[in-house]
Amino acid sequence: MNRLEALIALARGEVVELPPPPPQEEILVPPSGPLDAFIAVIGESAGVEEIEHNPPAPFVGKSGKLLRTWARHAGINLSTCYIDNTYPYLPPGKKLKNVPKEVLSTEITKMYERLMHLTQVRVIVACGNLSLSALTGFEGISKHRGSI
Repeated sequence: MNRLEALIALARGEVVELPPPPPQEEILVPPSGPLDAFIAVIGESAGVEEIEHNPPAPFVGKSGKLLRTWARHAGINLSTCYIDNTYPYLPPGKKLKNVPKEVLSTEITKMYERLMHLTQVRVIVACGNLSLSALTGFEGISKHRGSI
């Protein structure tokens, strides 16, 4: 019995033993925000704060606090933005270099598929080198900061 089946059985009043939760690296941090957003913010990967948030959500840790501050100064309400990560899991050892290239390639393809469902997006903000590379093919986020 998997965890979901066990939770459903518990909800029915059955006595079951819950399987252990998945390892942190297997907890999906889904995107947030409306599909008709004008702005999409794409980060690199989930962090510990994102997977521990209930429910898991992108940009709720230190980077999210900084992002909210910048957005507020720019007059942007982040709740109206679509927010996602290129790799929506906590990387093994908290390092993207530990994610096998074929796995990363698959997750980038999935990110493209999610972005295709955005109906009104006009601006996509890459937050991090992986996001910049996945979205544009450019390397070196610092030298492209502020570019269009």
